[in-house]
Amino acid sequence: MYIQAASCISAQASFNKGALTLKNISASKERLPLVEPDYTKLVDPKLIRRMSRIIRMGVATAMAALQDAELAMPDAILMGTAYGCLDDTGSFLKKMVENQEEMLTPTAFIQSTHNTVAAQIALLLKCHAYNNTYVQRNLSFQSALLDALLLLQENPARRVLAGAADECTNYSEAVLRRFGVYKTLPPGEGAACFVLGAEKTAGSLARVSAVEWLASGRPGAVADALQSIMERTGERPDLLLSASDDPAPAGISSVNYTRYIGQYPTSVGFACWLAAALLSGVPVKPEGFVFPATVSRVWLPATDENGQLAIIRLEAC
Repeated sequence: MYIQAASCISAQASFNKGALTLKNISASKERLPLVEPDYTKLVDPKLIRRMSRIIRMGVATAMAALQDAELAMPDAILMGTAYGCLDDTGSFLKKMVENQEEMLTPTAFIQSTHNTVAAQIALLLKCHAYNNTYVQRNLSFQSALLDALLLLQENPARRVLAGAADECTNYSEAVLRRFGVYKTLPPGEGAACFVLGAEKTAGSLARVSAVEWLASGRPGAVADALQSIMERTGERPDLLLSASDDPAPAGISSVNYTRYIGQYPTSVGFACWLAAALLSGVPVKPEGFVFPATVSRVWLPATDENGQLAIIRLEAC
């Protein structure tokens, strides 16, 4: 499966094309502001006013990826999100309390559901094709990517739009801080979308060689799982992009990418965008880390609190 186009909105200037310097934000404790594009260049301004931040992010990255791929209509829309539309959820719950559960309008509830981003993309495109949203915490995007891989195996002629999005609000930040989520890095948010196809094209950025799931049985057992995959496949990554500081197998470069964008469940979408940029030759310079001179394979390991492990394996076209 090939990434034919990619777009990302994050705390870095990732939406812009060309060389990028990633600024290290690990010393920050406050929520990171997004570097947002001019949405009016991608979506009708009248529609933008009705969209919450996560919908704007998801729609903008989707439209930008489709434009780059010169694709008017995808054959499927897949999204991964852990929390869904938190801003609308908070608004609905606040009104429920204030109005004592009476005279509530359904709009905020309808817009608070997890599949709203994928649904809004489909509505704007008038796309009636397969549409699915995966809600599996830290591994939501990996589920969407695996579904895309299966769809393209069934029908190689398809082209699939897959993405990830999560937002941070005042309500969610207060709750998650109370549970000790942001102990080492500040809250983050962002969205990323990819156009995927079974065939390599002239503009293909990278190849997704596999999306693997492993029940490691214990959180943090990443190095052992990676070593097992390397022994089984005979392949060895040049770089690991991880959301943690877990040790990598000996001799493999590894960087915790969340030190540049903050913490949020589907941040692996940013990592996938970053890997595709590196593998396609885009100059990226992260502060405090030096990428290997040659990068032809990048693996993205991610775990959840139950010890589930998912690894996205990418390689140069």
